[in-house]
Amino acid sequence: MTTSKYLAELQRSDLARPTTVSLRLTPEVRGLVDAAATALGLTRQVYIVDSAHRRAVDVLLDQRVFNLGDSAAAVIHDALTGPLEPAPALVDLLRGSPMSQNR
Repeated sequence: MTTSKYLAELQRSDLARPTTVSLRLTPEVRGLVDAAATALGLTRQVYIVDSAHRRAVDVLLDQRVFNLGDSAAAVIHDALTGPLEPAPALVDLLRGSPMSQNR
Protein backbone atom coordinates (compact mmCIF):
# COMPACT_ATOMS: atom_id res chain seq x y z
CA MET A 1 0.00 0.00 0.00
CA THR A 2 1.41 3.38 -0.91
CA THR A 3 1.79 6.15 1.62
CA SER A 4 -0.90 8.28 -0.03
CA LYS A 5 -3.39 5.39 -0.05
CA TYR A 6 -2.58 4.66 3.60
CA LEU A 7 -3.13 8.31 4.56
CA ALA A 8 -6.41 8.44 2.61
CA GLU A 9 -7.68 5.33 4.42
CA LEU A 10 -6.49 6.73 7.72
CA GLN A 11 -8.48 9.93 7.21
CA ARG A 12 -11.66 7.94 6.54
CA SER A 13 -11.21 5.67 9.55
CA ASP A 14 -11.83 6.10 13.24
CA LEU A 15 -8.12 6.81 13.58
CA ALA A 16 -8.71 10.24 12.04
CA ARG A 17 -10.23 11.43 15.30
CA PRO A 18 -7.86 12.98 17.86
CA THR A 19 -6.66 10.62 20.55
CA THR A 20 -4.72 10.92 23.78
CA VAL A 21 -1.14 9.69 23.97
CA SER A 22 0.62 9.50 27.34
CA LEU A 23 4.39 9.88 27.53
CA ARG A 24 6.87 9.35 30.32
CA LEU A 25 9.79 11.73 30.04
CA THR A 26 12.90 11.89 32.15
CA PRO A 27 13.41 15.26 33.82
CA GLU A 28 16.33 15.90 31.45
CA VAL A 29 14.27 15.23 28.31
CA ARG A 30 11.30 17.18 29.67
CA GLY A 31 13.54 20.17 30.39
CA LEU A 32 15.05 20.03 26.93
CA VAL A 33 11.64 19.73 25.26
CA ASP A 34 10.24 22.57 27.37
CA ALA A 35 13.21 24.81 26.55
CA ALA A 36 12.87 24.14 22.82
CA ALA A 37 9.10 24.66 22.91
CA THR A 38 9.51 27.93 24.80
CA ALA A 39 12.18 29.11 22.35
CA LEU A 40 9.67 28.62 19.54
CA GLY A 41 6.76 30.09 21.47
CA LEU A 42 4.93 26.75 21.56
CA THR A 43 3.40 24.62 24.27
CA ARG A 44 5.05 21.32 25.12
CA GLN A 45 2.14 19.43 23.54
CA VAL A 46 2.25 21.37 20.27
CA TYR A 47 6.04 21.04 20.11
CA ILE A 48 6.00 17.26 20.68
CA VAL A 49 3.19 16.65 18.18
CA ASP A 50 4.86 18.86 15.56
CA SER A 51 8.25 17.20 16.10
CA ALA A 52 6.78 13.70 15.90
CA HIS A 53 4.84 14.62 12.77
CA ARG A 54 7.90 16.08 11.03
CA ARG A 55 10.04 13.06 11.93
CA ALA A 56 7.37 10.63 10.73
CA VAL A 57 7.12 12.42 7.39
CA ASP A 58 10.92 12.40 7.03
CA VAL A 59 11.11 8.68 7.79
CA LEU A 60 8.39 7.83 5.29
CA LEU A 61 9.91 10.02 2.58
CA ASP A 62 13.29 8.36 3.14
CA GLN A 63 11.65 5.01 2.39
CA ARG A 64 10.90 5.96 -1.22
CA VAL A 65 12.04 3.39 -3.75
CA PHE A 66 12.95 4.37 -7.27
CA ASN A 67 12.48 1.63 -9.85
CA LEU A 68 14.66 2.33 -12.85
CA GLY A 69 15.30 0.45 -16.04
CA ASP A 70 18.84 -0.68 -16.81
CA SER A 71 19.70 2.34 -18.96
CA ALA A 72 18.32 4.87 -16.47
CA ALA A 73 20.11 3.10 -13.61
CA ALA A 74 23.37 3.24 -15.58
CA VAL A 75 22.97 6.99 -16.15
CA ILE A 76 22.37 7.59 -12.45
CA HIS A 77 25.28 5.34 -11.49
CA ASP A 78 27.65 7.12 -13.88
CA ALA A 79 26.54 10.52 -12.62
CA LEU A 80 27.19 9.53 -9.02
CA THR A 81 30.45 7.65 -9.50
CA GLY A 82 32.04 9.25 -12.55
CA PRO A 83 34.55 12.09 -12.55
CA LEU A 84 33.19 15.59 -12.12
CA GLU A 85 33.56 18.24 -14.79
CA PRO A 86 35.50 21.16 -13.32
CA ALA A 87 33.59 24.42 -12.97
CA PRO A 88 35.12 27.15 -15.16
CA ALA A 89 35.23 29.61 -12.26
CA LEU A 90 37.14 27.10 -10.14
CA VAL A 91 39.64 26.46 -12.94
CA ASP A 92 40.22 30.22 -13.31
CA LEU A 93 40.69 30.57 -9.56
CA LEU A 94 43.20 27.74 -9.41
CA ARG A 95 45.18 29.16 -12.34
CA GLY A 96 45.66 32.48 -10.54
CA SER A 97 48.62 33.24 -8.32
CA PRO A 98 48.47 32.23 -4.65
CA MET A 99 47.24 34.94 -2.29
CA SER A 100 50.55 34.80 -0.42
CA GLN A 101 52.28 36.08 -3.57
CA ASN A 102 49.83 38.99 -3.97
CA ARG A 103 51.26 40.94 -1.00
